[in-house]
Amino acid sequence: MHLYPVFFIYLQIVLVLQFSGSEVQAACADGLYCPASSNYAIDCALALQCPVNTDHVPEQIVVPAMIYVASNRAVAVLSDNRVISWGSGLVEYSHQWDSTEKNVTDVCVFGYMSILILFHDGTIYLHSSNPVYSSDTGGGLVSKITCGSHTACVFTTDGTLMCLGEQWNEPMLGLGHYNDVYAFETVPVPAGKTVLQISLAQMYSCAILSDNKVYCWGAGWVSVTNSREDTGSIPNTPIPLGPATMIAHSIRAFERCACGIFSDPANGIVNRVKCWGSEVYAYMDYNLGTPPSTTLKYIDFGTVNQDGITPYQVLNVQNKCVLLHTHEVKCWGKGGHFPYETLGYENTNSHGLVAGTMGDNLPVIDLGSGVTVKELAVSIMNTGAKCVLTNDGKVKCWGYTIVSLPLPPNNNIYGDEAGEMGDNLPYVDVGFNTLSSDCACKCTNTQTVWVDAQCKCPQYLTLDAEQNCVDVDECLTGQHNCHTDAKCTNCDANTACGTADSFICTCNQGWAAAPATVPGTVCLDFDACGLSMSVTAEHTGTTYNLAGLTDGIIENDVWETNGAYFSNVNSCAAVATILMDLGAMRQVNGIIYYPYYDDGRSYCSQSITVSATGAFAGEQTVLFSCSTYNDCGPETSAGRTAPIAVPIATRYVRLQMSRNTINGGIHFLEAIIDYTDWTKQCDAFATCMDTVGPSMCACNTGYLGNGTMCTPCAADSWCPDATTSYSCPLNTYSPPQSYTQEQCLCKLGYYYGTGGGVLCQECRVDHWCPGGGQIYECPPNSTSIHVLADSVLDCKCEAGFENTNTDTTTAPICSSCKTGQYCAGNGQAEPCTPCTAGVTFAKFDCNPTTDTVCEPCTPSCPA
Repeated sequence: MHLYPVFFIYLQIVLVLQFSGSEVQAACADGLYCPASSNYAIDCALALQCPVNTDHVPEQIVVPAMIYVASNRAVAVLSDNRVISWGSGLVEYSHQWDSTEKNVTDVCVFGYMSILILFHDGTIYLHSSNPVYSSDTGGGLVSKITCGSHTACVFTTDGTLMCLGEQWNEPMLGLGHYNDVYAFETVPVPAGKTVLQISLAQMYSCAILSDNKVYCWGAGWVSVTNSREDTGSIPNTPIPLGPATMIAHSIRAFERCACGIFSDPANGIVNRVKCWGSEVYAYMDYNLGTPPSTTLKYIDFGTVNQDGITPYQVLNVQNKCVLLHTHEVKCWGKGGHFPYETLGYENTNSHGLVAGTMGDNLPVIDLGSGVTVKELAVSIMNTGAKCVLTNDGKVKCWGYTIVSLPLPPNNNIYGDEAGEMGDNLPYVDVGFNTLSSDCACKCTNTQTVWVDAQCKCPQYLTLDAEQNCVDVDECLTGQHNCHTDAKCTNCDANTACGTADSFICTCNQGWAAAPATVPGTVCLDFDACGLSMSVTAEHTGTTYNLAGLTDGIIENDVWETNGAYFSNVNSCAAVATILMDLGAMRQVNGIIYYPYYDDGRSYCSQSITVSATGAFAGEQTVLFSCSTYNDCGPETSAGRTAPIAVPIATRYVRLQMSRNTINGGIHFLEAIIDYTDWTKQCDAFATCMDTVGPSMCACNTGYLGNGTMCTPCAADSWCPDATTSYSCPLNTYSPPQSYTQEQCLCKLGYYYGTGGGVLCQECRVDHWCPGGGQIYECPPNSTSIHVLADSVLDCKCEAGFENTNTDTTTAPICSSCKTGQYCAGNGQAEPCTPCTAGVTFAKFDCNPTTDTVCEPCTPSCPA
């Protein structure tokens, strides 16, 4: 064993630990429960009688259920649902969750002691101090978490990948930029694919996507060509590691190299390892091969005939160590006395650098008699720290051991000299074998659990007088803080809210959350009818009107405008402002703007601020800001996005920026406001109506429908509103789109009677009725030829009168019939008929209305 001074090393290990028992204090007497002292040991002198509705139970041993080690700190989840951290130089952290409400299922550490905790209900907790990170996932529940050296990612239950952390000027999170990220951002994924697994290294990341191929991005350390080409997002094509039939099961990304477990059933390959990256030729294996990918070889760990399996299959691959299907461990790489060179073979020999040192010549690590390895964990950094969890719940570690853990003798390296491995390698005892703080009582009601010296119900339930767990509907009882214009949804044991409350609030339609408030607790009315925006730009007191640069309303409810350029800005204190007035309160779903970015410049400061009043005098909300060149970071094509988890209501959006590092100028390219616009949903014959509460599409007068689809009111009907239609009264008609009864008019040949209202009667004799309720007398000496006369042409001259109007399309002019003619009443004049002398005689002479009546002379004509 060589002794080395302690130095700062970043170490990450994930283990499930079950420690063997140390000697513990005896239990208190039956019927007593025993409060814990500060070191969680039992103090029987303080023992209390178990209360009513409880029984005595024996003490339980508290053991670690999971441990995660990073840098010179560690964090553990204990069997009593405590999460604690320990180590040197940083603030202690300890918290206990009520296991009836929050069961911790996973934990990891990243950065300078940021602790990420996943609970069984899909919620997470993020403890951080420098920098401060947000655990907000936009309401999505989480299925799994993972941490890198200074980054972390979560998978939500719908498969979305979200990440945050310090990127160290490498686009390792796949967000398309180099900026440090302090709140979870969704990672874009190539179209048609999802991320199944991700592994975060120091300056790059690798993932297995839904096609079971490996994709890597970031600093370029893991190119199979050994080239360092930075990639800022998940690429569209996978790393060419083998034939198309090869599928990836798992991956681990380390400091500058990565390994994965693969199978290729078509070629008889099952659970074999390939490694690639910038350290391939130094540490990985002899003659691995070079691209094309078909020559990148599987690591040779030797053959074994146990269970008929040849060669070895790999259960878990870590940083230059593997757990084989025989539950044995092999390690390879450069040997030496330094911690990262300690392989565990009690010598400094290297394995994998020259021929003949891999395969069956690579021995199994001797961990002692009777040891069967259950889990293997190795630091992702090249520190050499290696640990195993045995099947009987014990832990052994070799290589560099972190100084903040209780250590074996001499506090240093095991595995580089003779006599340090095998049975001489001691088990690790971290001192967690203590008695439970709630040791001696249990609730007789199986619905409840004994916690904090009382019986408690599961989350969202409460204990009634009969000691039963019942749901309290805060929405029904009014025990909630939802806004009057919000919907309250109750949560119970079967409906998880994803929040600490047992209810959730959601603003009603037409109302949106006030910025920087808990959703649904403060709801503001907004106008969703179109957009009337004005834009001004200001710098050092000079105002520019940018209305002429507006592109106007474009698709998908988005408004877009070009920005402005200010040159020769001499000080970071000189801020340029673009102020956008949306014309009214609007529901804003997203805000993004683009500073000039092609030359990788950084700006002194930037911010996105919203205000309902436009005063920006304390009532505003800052959605995004950065205040130094380093804080803001280099600009990218991704622009700057305001983190809006739920839509907010606002009227004014203010963008501010100061000088850049290239030429001192300030250059806004464009800004995009994503807002809700009902106008686009309205029918062509509808109008968007802004009311208190939801804006709505309303069909225009004379149309029926819901506003998004409108049809004209039918002929011979009238529609007083968009949902009601009435038939016109008897003998009336109306044109399409009529909306009042007054638009129902008398048909042709009918007129309004004297009974009041819309009552149409047949046209009177000697009159004509053109419709619409009007009635007119026939011209003098004329009369209508039928009772439903609807035109003046239906008026004909009476008998004895002749129509002297030669225009047959206009009203008749009736004049007295002339002498020698008669007019029978059809408007025509006919000559009188003479009698035949000696044959007939005029019994009646011709007169103005009738012709001559001649009769035969019998026997002779009268004189």
